[in-house]
Amino acid sequence: MNTYIKTVILIMMVFSLVFSQKFALNVREIQPVAKKAVETYSKLVTEKNFQTMGLKSLDEKDKVMPGKPLQVFMVRLDQLQEYKAGTDPASLLIGGDVVIYPLLIGEEVRAAVDLQKGKEKWEVTGIGSANLAKSLFPARQRAADLTKADIASFAAVRIPALNLLFLAFYSEDQLMLIPVFDDPANELKAGEAMPAAKVFELILPAAKKHQDLPG
Repeated sequence: MNTYIKTVILIMMVFSLVFSQKFALNVREIQPVAKKAVETYSKLVTEKNFQTMGLKSLDEKDKVMPGKPLQVFMVRLDQLQEYKAGTDPASLLIGGDVVIYPLLIGEEVRAAVDLQKGKEKWEVTGIGSANLAKSLFPARQRAADLTKADIASFAAVRIPALNLLFLAFYSEDQLMLIPVFDDPANELKAGEAMPAAKVFELILPAAKKHQDLPG
């Protein structure tokens, strides 16, 4: 194989990797903070609160390990209200400076810790979130199994004003969204992947009726 062909193949492999991991994180940068967050979580668990912290017994607090993180983006209400067909739906995603780490016992999700990037470093902003974690991360695993996509290629997308939460990934060059919870009012079914453009069109009427503050 000549040098030119090797170079072309290498470029294609790099392009494919970048393209398939548009939500890729610098995990090495946040791992030390995640480790400290797990240690803090364990210290906060007591005999009185271990169940609300997502554990089945007090002894489990020393067995908790961080899983694979999930980057979080947001869609502002005011921007969604202005959405028009043909707009690139990815242009509505903002943030990406928040990461949620699942806390695991074995392979079972029990809780989560939230990290946020400040001006100089990542910081812990939330510990616990057991109910959300037990819905969000199993949903991510099911989505990965269904789409055959790498778990690292998923992100979370929140629309706080409408109380909506999605998993996001790219299929070829198309941003896709998967509702984490059913929302019959907006014709959204948990676990069903749809183009983000279609999702935004479905929820646009609800967004326009909403008179909340942006976000």
